[in-house]
Amino acid sequence: MVWLNICVAVMPGHSAVMLAPESSIVIESTDIAADLVAMFTEGTDPRHTFKLESRLPEGINAIRWTTQDEGETVTYDVEPLCSPWLRLWRAVLCARIPEHML
Repeated sequence: MVWLNICVAVMPGHSAVMLAPESSIVIESTDIAADLVAMFTEGTDPRHTFKLESRLPEGINAIRWTTQDEGETVTYDVEPLCSPWLRLWRAVLCARIPEHML
């Protein structure tokens, strides 16, 4: 039996911390679990994801996005893959909808 968490895979003989046990699943087949772990590992590879870092140490109240592109580290100071139209729409919504409802 294998416990799989969104952030952590726990294989027999290994230990790991369950960060969100309410979102975990149990897989009884080690072959299926291994395939799922491989897909998760590939999907969370820096080539497919962005690492978010606070810019507060620089005195800027903003976020920096970092990713990998063809082996090179690429950083963005504005949200990547986001059009100016979407940024404008988000600003309009933020001005009209209270923060706690977003």
